Amino acid sequence: MEFGDVVRRRRMVRHFADQPVPREAVDRMLELVLAAPSAGFTQARSSWS
Repeated sequence: MEFGDVVRRRRMVRHFADQPVPREAVDRMLELVLAAPSAGFTQARSSWS
């Protein structure tokens, strides 16, 4: 399942796995979040550290 599909089907999660999330997955999620529209037409940061 693609991350975009996950976001569209979002739900509350209260139980989490003990497994670490790969850095590549976090980076991809941040890329998608930064591309999303923002409230009040403000601009998101174009990069992060």
